[in-house]
Amino acid sequence: MLFGLGGDARFGRLVLAPVDSFRYTAGKLDEISAPVLSDERHVVSCLVYADDDRLYVEVTVKNRSRADVTFAPASVRLEEDGKPMPRLDAAREARRIESDGARPFEPVPSRVDPKTRQPVYDRNDVDRQSRRRLEYQEREAVFASLLLALGREGGAAIQPGHEKHVACAFGPRKAKSAPVEAIVDAGGSSYRFAFKP
Repeated sequence: MLFGLGGDARFGRLVLAPVDSFRYTAGKLDEISAPVLSDERHVVSCLVYADDDRLYVEVTVKNRSRADVTFAPASVRLEEDGKPMPRLDAAREARRIESDGARPFEPVPSRVDPKTRQPVYDRNDVDRQSRRRLEYQEREAVFASLLLALGREGGAAIQPGHEKHVACAFGPRKAKSAPVEAIVDAGGSSYRFAFKP
């Protein structure tokens, strides 16, 4: 299965493709291919996506064992070029994302009148810009809600046959060209997912 081809995006952010994709089986997260590692005890999928200076990780762990498994956002670590990346507080990051999306709409002029040097706004351009801004605001609000809901620490253990989905934020990024590795700890096992920059 091919991963990360065709410019996949999650909440308008670029999804990173895994290194050595043959190591993984493929799962789906909202129509996006996500790499999956599994053994007799767990099935773990991991998706990493990036904006300008932050990385976001969504992980799902399914418990195949006969015992409860403890799994929380703190069980997910991210390394950039072999160095640990700082974890961001999910609630604070959700508020930042939501406030960025809530900035007032300011249309961009279609052109400048050469005689008066005043901006000229074409109604169709303003309508199009307004629709894009509304879509952006809605997308950022949904993303902030997801990060807030799935980024909370603690919670119940995963019972046998059940799964848990978490989301985490990390940053700032040091170098956009550096490889990234997500490490997921679940039930005494570590699962490593390597991603292309």
